[in-house]
Amino acid sequence: MDGKLLRDIKRAHGGSSVGGEKGAAVSCIQFSPDGSKVLTGGHDYTCREFGLLASRMLKEFRGHQSYVNCCSYVTIASASEGRTTNTLAVVTGSADGK
Repeated sequence: MDGKLLRDIKRAHGGSSVGGEKGAAVSCIQFSPDGSKVLTGGHDYTCREFGLLASRMLKEFRGHQSYVNCCSYVTIASASEGRTTNTLAVVTGSADGK
């Protein structure tokens, strides 16, 4: 990375917020372990994953009934037949407790 602005995070949750608002505030941000992606949680009740090199949204996680106040990547390890597999998962938290 050379310091170039790849994504304007203040607009990361614009355009699809609850109640027809023009945009929603970003309340949390988390970079992936390899630095290639970023999660943002917002006041539009969603968590979104962006690819930093592509500078576009990759996934949108929905289901909360209140703003997302924390988001994180976690690594889940599983072992089978002497092999270990690591899976990267997304965990979010909200005032709705879900």
